[in-house]
Amino acid sequence: MPIITIKSPLSLPKDENLLKDISVEVTRLLEISSEHCWITWMETKVFYKKDWESTDNPAPIVHILCKESHKLAKVHKLLRAIQELIAESEACDIKDIYISIQKLEKGNILVRDEIWGG
Repeated sequence: MPIITIKSPLSLPKDENLLKDISVEVTRLLEISSEHCWITWMETKVFYKKDWESTDNPAPIVHILCKESHKLAKVHKLLRAIQELIAESEACDIKDIYISIQKLEKGNILVRDEIWGG
């Protein structure tokens, strides 16, 4: 049940398949249904991120919400896979991509009309 938010000064990803490609890789790595990964691209018009002002290929900021049940080894693979997909499709510097994961505890998620683990 990852919810992935990608923030960028660009209105759309340069590669129109990026969100789908991320979803395919995330669901493969986490061994979950393709229906259980949601991704949004959000254009950020007001910001201060120095590299966004000086490049035509800005590295986005990525935030991921997921269940706490995902093992750390899988999370690390997920971080690297998303980083590589973004760097390749957006032609940005891989070192400038920021990705954070927030693991949500049982009882704190309402999904598919059920409180997960509650």
